Amino acid sequence: LRPSCSMLSFYNTRWTNEEVESHKYAAARLDSILPIAVKRIGDRLSRDKKITDYDLARHIGKNLGKLDLELVDPVVVAVGENTLKEKFIPTKKNQIRIERDDLIYLEVTARRKKQPEAMHARLGWTLVASDTVSSAIQASWNRITAAADTALALISNRIKSNITLTGQEVDIAARRKLSGNPHVLPRALGYNLNRNDRNFGVRFDNYLYLDNREVMPGM
Repeated sequence: LRPSCSMLSFYNTRWTNEEVESHKYAAARLDSILPIAVKRIGDRLSRDKKITDYDLARHIGKNLGKLDLELVDPVVVAVGENTLKEKFIPTKKNQIRIERDDLIYLEVTARRKKQPEAMHARLGWTLVASDTVSSAIQASWNRITAAADTALALISNRIKSNITLTGQEVDIAARRKLSGNPHVLPRALGYNLNRNDRNFGVRFDNYLYLDNREVMPGM
């Protein structure tokens, strides 16, 4: 037996085969954005030319069309302290200049062009505007990688073994790898997505909503 909240979440958020394929299509092409962004930053900084978070967001948006993609959400470009903010959107009025050694977070959400029924993909990257990375940042990245690997391994093992897994359990397992302080990630670990944005399905969350709904294949 399964609780009604898990069943409702499953039937309302399950993806069709067509949605899965359109998601894979977008994700495969979206992966080409990172080298485009890195090249733009490197070209400007190497020639001591100004580049801002807003400039980079516009440059990324303009290049999506060449990849047969269109934006679903504004491009996220967070620099320095703004990387602590969720979904920071740069604006023309309050542009922040990107300097050497700055920590930068990019996030792009896009789907196949002119296909509103297609499922989007969302990819995020963290980078440093430098040829080297400090030991402190490297240690943080290692913890984040370990947390992600732990979450994915837990999901894979439980699904293959047909053992019940809740969204809350995924968050707990990953958060332990990040830090002993739960507030180091002041939001859910992961969200269910639909064609436009976050869905109301199960979250990987033991921080805000303590989601005890079941994670099931197809969600």
